[in-house]
Amino acid sequence: MTTFPELLALQAQDTAIDQLRHRRAHLDEQAEVDAATNQLAAAQAEAAPVRAEVDALTAQQRSLEDEAATIEAKAAGVEARLYDGSVVAHKELEDLQADHRSLKARQSNLEDAAIEVMEQIEPHRAVLDGIEVRITEIASTLADATERRDAALTVVDAELEVDDARRAELAAAVESSLLATYEELRSRLGGVGAARLEGRRCMGCHIELPSADAQVIRGAPESDVVTCTECGRILIR
Repeated sequence: MTTFPELLALQAQDTAIDQLRHRRAHLDEQAEVDAATNQLAAAQAEAAPVRAEVDALTAQQRSLEDEAATIEAKAAGVEARLYDGSVVAHKELEDLQADHRSLKARQSNLEDAAIEVMEQIEPHRAVLDGIEVRITEIASTLADATERRDAALTVVDAELEVDDARRAELAAAVESSLLATYEELRSRLGGVGAARLEGRRCMGCHIELPSADAQVIRGAPESDVVTCTECGRILIR
């Protein structure tokens, strides 16, 4: 069967598929996804130590407040004993009063310390809030870019499905040994295994062949597989 015209058609189809695959691998939307992903990772890394500091200070504040509440409860218990009439001895009353004053002083100190820690939290919280606003904005940008990237991939993949099916039809029309040679050349020579000979120029490497070589190639039987003397590609006359 005549396979050279089909081989040239197959080459054209393979070139179109390669271009589609290149387009798929270099989508503008994918570049946007990559950029937003990197920005999100950077913002999250920036937020992490600030969040850790806020969490540590918040835990410290809560601990101080809890301790102050415990001391306040103890002071309330001592105060209740002072006034419930259960203690009448003067010395014991004085001890209870001293204990109450000590507890209230301790409570006040703890509450002041909690306020100081809270004031330390505020600037860190402001910084963290700003970063988290950026994180939200970047995440939104990433989601939009991902949606558009996926839509673009769907379009390209649909085209590839059609082109791959057409490629299978064309390959089936090429004699098996010629197809194997073509495939080997194509994988080794940048995706082009067969090219047209126009005048003395190989359209695969775009080099003009010596006149003698071109004459020999053109004089060969049509059924012979001829190759470019410069690049080795199959030439279609």
